[in-house]
Amino acid sequence: MALKGTLRDFGISEILQLIGQQKKSGTLVVTGPQAVVTVLFDGGQIVDAATRPAVPEYDLGMMMTRAGLIHPAQLEMAQAQSKESLQPLELVLQKTKAAAEEDLREMKRLRHLETLYDLFLWKDGEYAFEAGPVNYLAKLVIPVSSEQVLMDGYRVKDEWPELARQIPDLNLRFRRAPGDFSSIDRLDPEDDRIYRLLDGQRTVQDIIFLGRRGKFETLKTLARLLERGRIEVVVSAKAGPRRPAPEAPRRRTLAFSGAFFVLVLLMLNGVRLNVQRSGWLAGPRVEADSRLGLLARCQTERLRNGLAVYRLCYGQRPAELQDLVRAGLCRASDLRFPAGKAYSYQRTGDGFRLESPILSAAEEK
Repeated sequence: MALKGTLRDFGISEILQLIGQQKKSGTLVVTGPQAVVTVLFDGGQIVDAATRPAVPEYDLGMMMTRAGLIHPAQLEMAQAQSKESLQPLELVLQKTKAAAEEDLREMKRLRHLETLYDLFLWKDGEYAFEAGPVNYLAKLVIPVSSEQVLMDGYRVKDEWPELARQIPDLNLRFRRAPGDFSSIDRLDPEDDRIYRLLDGQRTVQDIIFLGRRGKFETLKTLARLLERGRIEVVVSAKAGPRRPAPEAPRRRTLAFSGAFFVLVLLMLNGVRLNVQRSGWLAGPRVEADSRLGLLARCQTERLRNGLAVYRLCYGQRPAELQDLVRAGLCRASDLRFPAGKAYSYQRTGDGFRLESPILSAAEEK
């Protein structure tokens, strides 16, 4: 199995879905205007992803030191041994017990995911996949499923522009806003973990590694904390630290936040009632409706990608969605995910019409 083409004709999501569904092993090389990304697959699962030229923030040694998992002196010694013995840095760190295997696996997984998510933001490039056995340090790798990358990758692609607007520089520093919020604005455990790392000295890049949640999830958390008035930007040392806001304005901010929160609840409640009346979903909670809608959108996109792959392989669109199952491009259960109801599919001349049983709008191509 060999695939070649451009990302404009066949996007990264379609490529990952095809390789994952077919459970192929091999090497995918994606060449862009400024970088080349190499992804290794073993049985359809992603076991390595690397960029040339190397991205400094994805350097394993730097990630380990900034996460506080090894001391810079240990890294320097390991790098010297790696260069002398021609062994991978992670193997040297593991053999010398400078780092725990669990930490090495987790940081490598994070590096792979960050590299892959960056690919979803590429608009131009060429790809080539060559099937065959691949070599990697299996004991130091946590395989990543293509499905996980696809699900998260869609979110990154949709939400990244707004996140980049809110937090445009990874060298920014944040600190916790003054005041006691514990009784009026409790954070969930994951957000609280990031919140407690903010000390006005660490950069956003430091927090990404210390929190071990990746760039996208970390920026999402910081954006939420900013919107809730829980954190504030620390200006440069030249300008001096930002002064705490006066008490009265802060109360107005909290009052506005509370009013906005109530308004959002009312809006969501209206959405839930409309959903129930229309018969899409009879779930009792807005949160469940929201999650189901996200899953439905992602699943519709996956099926759309499967249809594109089928046409590429067979030169025509399938007569019915079951043809995707027969071709090994999806499972039978995928045609009823996530609500247990069948998707509607119809060929329309040179295009097709795909409609989710949950979403109101049909996808036409």
